[in-house]
Amino acid sequence: MRRRDFIQLLGGAALSPFFTHAQNQSAAAANDALRTAVEKLVRDAGIKPNEPGVAVLVVRDGYPLIMEGYGLAGVANRQAITSCTRFELASVSKTFTATAVLILQERRQLSIEDDIRKFIPELPRYPSGPIRIRDLLHHVSGLTDYLELDDVPKKNDGYWVNSDYLPSLAEEELDFPTGEKYEYNNTNYMLLALIVERAAKRPFADFMRESVFIPSGMKNTFVYSSPASIRVNSNPSCNDAIGYEAQSGKWVARWGFPPNHRQVEHLEVGDGAVWSSLEEMARWEAALRTSALIKPETMKLALTGSKQNKNYGLGWELYHNDDGSLYGFGHDGNWQGFNTSFYNYLAGNHTTVLLSNRGRSFDREAFWKKLSELIEANTNK
Repeated sequence: MRRRDFIQLLGGAALSPFFTHAQNQSAAAANDALRTAVEKLVRDAGIKPNEPGVAVLVVRDGYPLIMEGYGLAGVANRQAITSCTRFELASVSKTFTATAVLILQERRQLSIEDDIRKFIPELPRYPSGPIRIRDLLHHVSGLTDYLELDDVPKKNDGYWVNSDYLPSLAEEELDFPTGEKYEYNNTNYMLLALIVERAAKRPFADFMRESVFIPSGMKNTFVYSSPASIRVNSNPSCNDAIGYEAQSGKWVARWGFPPNHRQVEHLEVGDGAVWSSLEEMARWEAALRTSALIKPETMKLALTGSKQNKNYGLGWELYHNDDGSLYGFGHDGNWQGFNTSFYNYLAGNHTTVLLSNRGRSFDREAFWKKLSELIEANTNK
């Protein structure tokens, strides 16, 4: 894809008016075959109406072709998955964190070339030289995985937050010299959330709501940053999924909110913790496509890999043709029964979002491949 075409694709004047009655009628009438095929794909994947399931979004040329939930958001309360059911996005959250960093760079409140000690002086000077914000974004920092640290004290009763890990991380040697290689590591994005918070002088969840979610039209997306996180409901009210894993023939709840289930031991943010729905993710796709949050040249930077790994940019997994040109970008996520993906297929001008709460029982890669085939077979070229 030529650079000019790439910029035009990501640019645009205004957000598409997704949910008007006329557009919904048109999309439904034009895509009955695709809808029927996706329903069969769900059945073939073994997803039953009385079990945890999956929410499927397909956006093409700026409009949703499929925006449907299949199965249950909660087994005990028998609530169905709908287009406004919110899921823990897991590592798909990293795309939002990276965007927040780039917003702050455009505002000149930080630079991705800054030494991270400018914002996190609790960390030491390392023999291999400074770790820069760019190194965190690209997963080349060499920092150890915070989830593998032992005996980390909690400032709050019963759960960890990002800053709890700084003393322990400061005592750890790097796993490898900064910049030596790419190694995907949640520590990088957990620290990026702290940097966003300190650069913006705002709690991370507040900054995300004010500078990322609301400008994107995502009024019902939130960061689960404390037990008291306020989840703004739509009208009518949206429900929240519970993450499950299959165990000995039963569905065991792993992650969710009261009153049905609660798990608050890990409330770190940045590497995960964004909760959103299909309706909201359609608005996220529109914000990216129309440059509503960051400039096209900044998005182009985000979709550029590092010398250590050309297939990971600034918060995005990148997919290239044999000639090196970019044909798609996205991210996957897994956390405590949630299994998620966002994928923008530039060459085909469509985006798919999968949000599942069936844990490892959901073969996301196989489902996505078959879904992609259905999109090509059942939509106009």
